Amino acid sequence: MLLQPVVAWSVHQYSSRQDLWAGDLSFSLYLVHTPVITAMAVLMPAGGLALKLAMLLISAVLAVALNRWVDLPAELWRRAHFRNPVPIPPAAIAFAPLNSGRKRPN
Repeated sequence: MLLQPVVAWSVHQYSSRQDLWAGDLSFSLYLVHTPVITAMAVLMPAGGLALKLAMLLISAVLAVALNRWVDLPAELWRRAHFRNPVPIPPAAIAFAPLNSGRKRPN
């Protein structure tokens, strides 16, 4: 409750390029970090600081590559093919929780 005014204020502020770049990379990093950790643990069972730094570096490089060669082209394709999304009426959003458990008629 004490942080709510700070969060509400910060949500409406512009982000720097570094913040936007880190935000774009976060999903790619989320996707690659578990396979990298698993593979490194299998290949090198004896851990240590060097192994953890290697996992961090490999995860970061793979996240940048995934973002550059998969996420960005997919986003450009999506924007080129779906320029005018169908707007969702506010009433549909407001009543969505009420309709979530009901079966729709055929």
